[in-house]
Amino acid sequence: MPATLKLNFVTLGLASFFLLATLNTAVTSDESQRLVLFLRPFLVGVVIACIIANAIKRGITPRGFIGIAIYLLAVLYGIAAASLNNSLSLVLDSLFIDVPMALSGIYLLSAVGNLDDNRQFIQDEQAKFFVYYPFIAVLVTAVVGGFIFEIPPRFNFEYGSDQLGQDVVYSLGLTNFYGLATIAAAYLNIRSKTRLRSILMTVLMLFFLALSLLGGGRGELFATILIVALILIKNRPIFTIGIISCAALMLMISVADLSSLSDSFVIVRRLTDLAGGDLSSRDALLYQVIDLLSDELNCLIFGCGPGYFQIYYRYDFGLYPHNLLAESVVSFGIFFTAVFLFFVGRGLRRYWKAVGRLDPFLLLVLFFSIVGLKSGYLFGSWIFVAAFFNLAALAVTRRSYEPNINAIRS
Repeated sequence: MPATLKLNFVTLGLASFFLLATLNTAVTSDESQRLVLFLRPFLVGVVIACIIANAIKRGITPRGFIGIAIYLLAVLYGIAAASLNNSLSLVLDSLFIDVPMALSGIYLLSAVGNLDDNRQFIQDEQAKFFVYYPFIAVLVTAVVGGFIFEIPPRFNFEYGSDQLGQDVVYSLGLTNFYGLATIAAAYLNIRSKTRLRSILMTVLMLFFLALSLLGGGRGELFATILIVALILIKNRPIFTIGIISCAALMLMISVADLSSLSDSFVIVRRLTDLAGGDLSSRDALLYQVIDLLSDELNCLIFGCGPGYFQIYYRYDFGLYPHNLLAESVVSFGIFFTAVFLFFVGRGLRRYWKAVGRLDPFLLLVLFFSIVGLKSGYLFGSWIFVAAFFNLAALAVTRRSYEPNINAIRS
């Protein structure tokens, strides 16, 4: 991999795509939401311009073409199934946004591996974006009143509270957002070639982890800690043990008892609730999916289309299964889902064989796979969709997928 990443249409377009996919999750105050609404049309324009410019200059890779074709077939099948089961009207408005965004992500992600003969879907230098962008987001959040500076500090969930008409104390999106930043900093830590950069990434990793903790999302925080431990324990075991020991010591010094800790941090209160059996209704939703599939065998076999779960139980659009695998079975059937996952697994195996290590793309896939088992709307998970359809396409594109060893390991 080159020491510096050249700014090109794919890099700029992919960065703008990731911004669009994650920007809304960083919303705290009303002012931050207004900023997101201001930036969104500009970012959409950048993504469209970069795709057109790159398509004119380089065309489309076989992986990109196949990935887009598979995705469009899935969308058409889902629309047909939803039409037959009277659920299309519930999801149609969101599909007008989700489908173009997913197609953009599939194309841009497929184009990365075509640059400079580097077969990584996300290059190491591009991982820096997931550190710099969240750091800037922290500064912007402070400026627009997104923090309440108390002891301990916390986010100001003004916008969410106004929308729901009740006091919001945690955000899965923010935990997800800063969780990705934590993982990126941990990865860049082990890839650092200088002590100064390693120290900088360590500080940023701990900083983003603290922000992820303040976000209050349980599953997202679990996925973050698990992946960071996976990154560090193999490459820097002594460092990892030292970090864990220091964190535990600071916790013991700063908090006298569990009740005090629960009062100070919403994540501790939610973890205590989890120990008491509170799964935020996700267990009930999963049981309802099982009941639906038991009663409607046609859904189990052929799928009933997106939105059918909500129609079946007379729920609003936002009360989807909160499990991407379960939602896929309801929407597309167990056969389609199983075949798709087979090709994703085959593509994942080929990618691992080519790259030979946990790179930024694989870490991204792992994170969203874990998080997707407890939250997330299938069509609205743009990064997840772009990654998985690229892997499925990789499984059928070429028999050989050998890496440029010098490009990847340098």
